[in-house]
Amino acid sequence: MSLPTAAAHAHAMRGIFYMLLGIVIFSIMDGLAKEVSDKYPTAMILWVRNLAQAAFVLGVVLRFRRFRVGRSKRPGLQIGRSVCNLAQAFLFIFALGMVPLADAVAIGMTGPLMLTAMSALFLGEQVGVRRWSAVAVGCVGALIMIRPGLGVVHWAATLVIAAAFINVLSQIGTRMVSEYDDILTTLFYTTVTGVVITTAMVPFVWVAMPWDAWAMMIAMGLLGGCAHLATNKAFADAPASILAPMSYAAIPIAAVVGYIWFHQFPDRWTIAGAVIVVGSGLYVIYRERVRRREREAAA
Repeated sequence: MSLPTAAAHAHAMRGIFYMLLGIVIFSIMDGLAKEVSDKYPTAMILWVRNLAQAAFVLGVVLRFRRFRVGRSKRPGLQIGRSVCNLAQAFLFIFALGMVPLADAVAIGMTGPLMLTAMSALFLGEQVGVRRWSAVAVGCVGALIMIRPGLGVVHWAATLVIAAAFINVLSQIGTRMVSEYDDILTTLFYTTVTGVVITTAMVPFVWVAMPWDAWAMMIAMGLLGGCAHLATNKAFADAPASILAPMSYAAIPIAAVVGYIWFHQFPDRWTIAGAVIVVGSGLYVIYRERVRRREREAAA
């Protein structure tokens, strides 16, 4: 093995490690969110979380002396994608109070399939018949998990679908703004926008909370900051094509967290639907790799 190949392999393995670390941290954060989501207003949860995350971002700014982090070349786009990010977090946390953690994460994994479809519509990316077919099959998997009209799955599962859709809009905005701003600027706008909006909402939903609830919400913000840095580090070390399949590890990790923490485990229909969604998503990733190799060969 040549040294460049060995170095690339080491970078890829380090990227996979940081990606999985970020997923584990996000899963713990989601567990904390579920713990408080059915007891306190969602706006308050997000307010405390964003304040804690703002303190985290401030610490990073001071540590690396990035005092111009708030200067964006596309501030309107940054604010728009930040609003979408807050909206999806609001819907997801609200739904967690009524939907098992692993079910919510599995249903949310329809997002990458939505991203494929919407990238063709908004970013002009070429999506062939095979990938469109995979998206359609993934939708079937989502229907199996939700089982609309049967009254088996809580209606709040549809909020997870809505959250996944809005998250795709945020991801598209992130792709667009990444051409102009760096990652820390994007995280800065996400945090500040969240703090401003939730601060305006809190006076209308304020309730007294015990110290342990405050602690859990603050922990959510700190964990969120760490998870963002871990995943950003992962994408800095390894290509997205290698890291994309790792995102589906969130389903078994969430299942373990949900079982240990809340004694909840997905039923066989949810597992079957999740397998279909994951299979469809992995096929889309595979086809994207094939198409990229074909373009590189043609070039």
